[in-house]
Amino acid sequence: MTDRLHRLMIELEETVGSLEAALASPPPPPAPLPDNLAALYRERIAELAATLEDPNHRIEARDRLRPLIERVAVRFSTAGTRSVEIELEGDLVALLSL
Repeated sequence: MTDRLHRLMIELEETVGSLEAALASPPPPPAPLPDNLAALYRERIAELAATLEDPNHRIEARDRLRPLIERVAVRFSTAGTRSVEIELEGDLVALLSL
């Protein structure tokens, strides 16, 4: 049991050392974002929607989009209307570069 605890302590000390080194290094600079990011995003999403509706490109667009989506959240309206809100979470940068 003592040998096992000793190995565990050594592993934990190594982990602490690597975490301290990571905290000591400066964080990477923030990624520059364009001023019109919201407008660019809306434009790209509108283009994507149009492409998904085009029968000539629908399958290819779907196949390229699917790996970028990590999670889909579906919410039903609580205001008494019959509306549904769908939220896609995933790789925004890759989505905008399609």
